[in-house]
Amino acid sequence: MSDQKETIYIDIDDEITSIIDKVTTSKKKVVALVLPKRATVMQSVVNMRLLKRASEEASKSFVLITSEASVLPLAGAVGVYTAKTLQSKPTIPDGDETEEAEEEIGEEEPDVDNAKTVGELAGVAAVAAVVDEDETIEVDNETKEDGSDDTESNSDKSKNKKLKIPNFDSFRNKLFLGIGIVLLLAIGWYVAFYVMPKATIAIKTNATTNSVDITFVADPKVSDLDKENKIVPAKVQKLDKTKTEKSSTTGEKNLGEKATGKATMKLTTDCITPLTDVPAGTTISSGNQGFITQKKASFTPPPAPDGNGNCIFTSNEVGVTAAAGGGEYNLSGRVYTVAGFGSVVANGSNMSGGTDKIVKIVNQQDVDGAKNKALEGNVDEVKAELSKSLEAEGYLPIPETFNNTEPVITSTPNVGDEANEVSVTVVTSYSMVGAKNDDLKTVVDEEAKKTIDTNNQSITDYGLDAAVYQVYEVKPDGETRINFKTNITTGTQLNADQIKEQSAGKKRGEVQEQIKSVSGVVDVEVIYKPFWVTKTTKNVNKITVIIENEGN
Repeated sequence: MSDQKETIYIDIDDEITSIIDKVTTSKKKVVALVLPKRATVMQSVVNMRLLKRASEEASKSFVLITSEASVLPLAGAVGVYTAKTLQSKPTIPDGDETEEAEEEIGEEEPDVDNAKTVGELAGVAAVAAVVDEDETIEVDNETKEDGSDDTESNSDKSKNKKLKIPNFDSFRNKLFLGIGIVLLLAIGWYVAFYVMPKATIAIKTNATTNSVDITFVADPKVSDLDKENKIVPAKVQKLDKTKTEKSSTTGEKNLGEKATGKATMKLTTDCITPLTDVPAGTTISSGNQGFITQKKASFTPPPAPDGNGNCIFTSNEVGVTAAAGGGEYNLSGRVYTVAGFGSVVANGSNMSGGTDKIVKIVNQQDVDGAKNKALEGNVDEVKAELSKSLEAEGYLPIPETFNNTEPVITSTPNVGDEANEVSVTVVTSYSMVGAKNDDLKTVVDEEAKKTIDTNNQSITDYGLDAAVYQVYEVKPDGETRINFKTNITTGTQLNADQIKEQSAGKKRGEVQEQIKSVSGVVDVEVIYKPFWVTKTTKNVNKITVIIENEGN
């Protein structure tokens, strides 16, 4: 055996760094790398070059023992020697790589005598053959399980001459495939016989219907039922809703300069009535244009006669300013009416200085529109929410008692303020009365005793959901007087949940026989789905019980 050659078996999971480490750390000059089938690590030109460069730097020579068609062209392109078996002559395969790949190979390979076997290659000196020349060892390109090299004795090799290493990768894939199929079959069986099965049990009974008409008091101040006076404990459920809506403003305001001018007041009297001054801040108007006096106007004698026996007094001249900005207040001289003084007129000069600057402002219509939008759809939504909360606490909601306070509305900005958008917040308080469910049923029971035989009949449906309520009176403390009309169903008492539990896991005939044994049951039909189901599922949540009452 040569002491300058080592055979290394590569595992299919080995990476290029691990292979390089095995080659460079080998104590032998020549390394034969036996590749497993489908070894992807050597199917890369980059990996091939890295291995060759590392072996050259470590003064090692290596030969790939493989017959893989995907590896040989790459080895040929890089200039790596290959052999089909440990006894084959090493050659550089004819590669088909691009010129670029060939240029990147680097330095030339050291001369290798193609007439010698892998075992006879020793770098700079020839070594003895790895095995006897008359031996033939078939290599299946699989890594040895125990990772040992070929340093075993000739007697051990002789025992393993024709032994092939099993393909564990193929075995593993088949194992995983088999496990997957078993799991899929198990899941399919579970779904088919535990998830999908459903059962519907339709029961017909000879029930009768009776009408009940009761007037009772729902009082939130009491905690115990008063059967004699029909006073039922109640609750006033309240809910505040806040909703905000935004709307574009439609109002306009002229923020331009205000026109100014002068005016003189003229008063016509009967010459007897005492004179009264026109105070500052009085509005004089012409059409839609108004002006505000900036100073008190006083009338002083002597008067001028008007020819009809009246006296005409003239005041001092006072300054006036337009009530709003805008060019529309630039008026020529004219006569104005004086607010609050029927006998006084004002002679105005030319009014000037008014300019236009139109801006958007919030008006009341904008606020009202946003408020109405905020209230839309609230009523039905709040009724449902109040009813749900009452039911959750064991009370029967009475929709006819639904009420709400006047909405509190705030707008930002305020009406009259300059803005392109207004935000309106509406806060409304809602309320609904609910009667204690169990106590109301007790009142119905007491009333029903007047019309049914309680020894042979019981109420199976109180009809509370379809009852008709009429509210007679609602007091401030929530006490409510209500008329209640409903149709109750009497007959055989059947408990749907109990029927589900008793039927679970039983066959169709057993279920039918069990339910038909109850007095008053006319017919029982049991339906299974899917078609392959032959008995009732054990999952009570998959069982539906339908009770139909026949009779009047």
